[in-house]
This record gives sequence, structure tokens and C-alpha cells, in this order.
Amino acid sequence: MTNREKTCAHCDELAAENERLRQTTHVLLAANQRLLDAIAVWTYPTIPNN
Repeated sequence: MTNREKTCAHCDELAAENERLRQTTHVLLAANQRLLDAIAVWTYPTIPNN
């Protein structure tokens, strides 16, 4: 395997890892938004209506 082939393989691995991280980030952001929505609903009645 040449250095160039090794570099390309490494780059492909990084690209795949980046895609996995991107998907994980998307899932975490969606879960975070649901959590914030739930907190907003839960705390809404306790907020004084000025």
C-alpha cells in the first residue's frame, strides 16, 4: 500500500467518523430540544403572569 493509498484510506475513515458524529449531534440536538420543550411545559404554570 502506497503512502497515497494510506492517506486516502485514512481520509475515508475520517469522513465516515465525521458523518457518524454529525448524525449523533443531530440526535442529541433533537433530544435536547424535546427536553427543553418538556421543561417549558412543566414550568409554564409556575411563571407569574405579569
